[in-house]
Amino acid sequence: MKLSTVSNYKDKGYINESSIFNELYSTLGITSVDTFEYREFNAPYLINSSYTHLIVAFDYKTTSLQLYTEFLKEITIPKVFIVDTIPEKHRELNKEFVDTFLPNFTEGYTGLTKQLQSIIYEDYGDAFVFFSEKDKSLFDKYYKVSKSKPRVVIPPPLGPEESIKANTVNTSGPLVYNGVPSYANGLVNVGDFLHRNNNLHMDMYGTHGRLDLNNEILVNDLLSNLDNFKFKARVRKDADIFNKYSVYLHLPKYDSFDYFCFKSILNGSIPVVSKNSTFYEYLAEYPFVCTSDPANIDYTFDILAKTSIETLNQVIKTQVDKLKELSNENTLKKYVNLIENL
Repeated sequence: MKLSTVSNYKDKGYINESSIFNELYSTLGITSVDTFEYREFNAPYLINSSYTHLIVAFDYKTTSLQLYTEFLKEITIPKVFIVDTIPEKHRELNKEFVDTFLPNFTEGYTGLTKQLQSIIYEDYGDAFVFFSEKDKSLFDKYYKVSKSKPRVVIPPPLGPEESIKANTVNTSGPLVYNGVPSYANGLVNVGDFLHRNNNLHMDMYGTHGRLDLNNEILVNDLLSNLDNFKFKARVRKDADIFNKYSVYLHLPKYDSFDYFCFKSILNGSIPVVSKNSTFYEYLAEYPFVCTSDPANIDYTFDILAKTSIETLNQVIKTQVDKLKELSNENTLKKYVNLIENL
């Protein structure tokens, strides 16, 4: 098995996706030499002659299929699509946001139609990997793709198994989030929570992501109306997120896999998470999980604040032990099993 990958994520500045794919490619033994872009028109010959399988990473923020179909139609080895999120779900949430908060705006969504997304999956995918059962289900809901094509859930790797262990919790410092400050990632819920609890402070790191204008509007609104919220752009060192902060606050309407939410529980920052997050799919018994109801969010945070340090450390250790499934070693085994059966 010798793998290569093609991607249109280069230089996009995404945070979550970059961290996920960097760890995944390292786990699968894919180096920079094995990584190609869709604009490299001579690459298919090299891929077909030098590799056994192609891992396809496809950012849905595009309006035309031609560049991608011209490349993929030349590939003769099996192609495994990493479906890292569900575009049509983002389209729905974008419309919900615009209809609710910007009724005089047009939708402003940049992405392929549902029909074109189905075409690229059906015509060029030999197998599909999802980060959650939720996304696997949504994929079948929205896209018309042959049921004979394998679909498997393989979560992103969090690191070597020996590194997946709990650190002592940090109970001092403000709240934090690292990623895209979007409606889908619950920024409205976060803003409402901070408005109700103005004794708490939160720093948010990230970039504006795919929906640049909408996300900028959201961030600017929070900065204008909340003295206890700061947006600090891209974090310089990932470790800073965990060393300086006590709580990782993630209240999404939808996510596929918030990498830093999982990393936070490994590194001493305690997640407070919405049940809409994939985090809840992997840690269903985690206690500091809430609905989108404001009273339930406040109640969950109050329970956390009243929990002793000793209990917190025991809770985190118990939950982290369950994340061994997301080790690099287990991820590799699952990919090998998928690929060997194509």
